[in-house]
Amino acid sequence: MNFRKLGWIKRGSQKKSVFSVLKYPMSSSEIFKMAKKTNPKITFSDVTNIIREAERREIISCLTSDRRTGRVYYYSEYGRTIVRNAYEMEVRKPNKDIEWDEYAEVIAGKNRRHVLNMFDNMKLQYAEGMTVSQIRRKLNAYYPISLNQTLLAVQSLVDTDLVSLKGFTKKRNAKLYGITTEGSRISGYLLNLSQ
Repeated sequence: MNFRKLGWIKRGSQKKSVFSVLKYPMSSSEIFKMAKKTNPKITFSDVTNIIREAERREIISCLTSDRRTGRVYYYSEYGRTIVRNAYEMEVRKPNKDIEWDEYAEVIAGKNRRHVLNMFDNMKLQYAEGMTVSQIRRKLNAYYPISLNQTLLAVQSLVDTDLVSLKGFTKKRNAKLYGITTEGSRISGYLLNLSQ
């Protein structure tokens, strides 16, 4: 155990708020939003500086290092040990089955997250697929979204291979979309995190 790293991680309320909210892989903006609830004076710049320094000290690692924006961060193996000792909190290992670049694409937008979850929730009821209008109608019951926003979210999910074109409707020849295995895996992981 490196006591200097342990001392560094415990020093300061801003570090404490960043490390205490990082309970699963998150983007820096997600970390900032959650840390702001526990420490209202923290700035986004503070969060990025802490992440950068924690990366340098090998406490946090970037799971999507090829991305320029929307990077996802989580504790390294060593970092989980340090955090466990510093804050007495249990930190899970990141899921090996998740494609982190696709995960980053989903968490980067609320609409994509809601649309992907809707696909996953309706995959048994709509085994043949759903049109964009059907998705929007189902989502509007609890999350107001326009047809254009729904279409953009579906197109983005198709581009990342989390949703695929399954066919066309018989009457109007509208496109039917369905969730892929990877999309279902990411949606399940996100659902698991929220519980």
